[in-house]
Amino acid sequence: MSTIHIPVCAHCCAPIVQPLVAGRPRVYCSTRCRVAGHRARVVREEFETIEVFEVAPAEASVSAPPVAPVSTDEQVARAILEARMVAGAFLRLGHEVRPAFAWRCENTGLDIKAALDAYFEGI
Repeated sequence: MSTIHIPVCAHCCAPIVQPLVAGRPRVYCSTRCRVAGHRARVVREEFETIEVFEVAPAEASVSAPPVAPVSTDEQVARAILEARMVAGAFLRLGHEVRPAFAWRCENTGLDIKAALDAYFEGI
């Protein structure tokens, strides 16, 4: 008994109707899915180049010594680090959520990253 292989779209998994003419087989069912697939590849490449920083959890102590006030420069640096982590989270979620939210998450992550790179280059 043989099985029939029906090609499916690489983006939405819908069945693809292959033309009878010779040529390369189709990978996507429509131009919309082809563009969405390209955007997903670009975002995935961007996501793989983003540096992820781990923040150690603060240890709670009953008899902890008083903490010295943190300078505003240090606060800005911490905020930038947190914003980079948020951008990475949005880009990661863009690959995991349903398509209706995926492009929004991807664009938000890319916009945050672009703004940080533009305004805080080298920090």
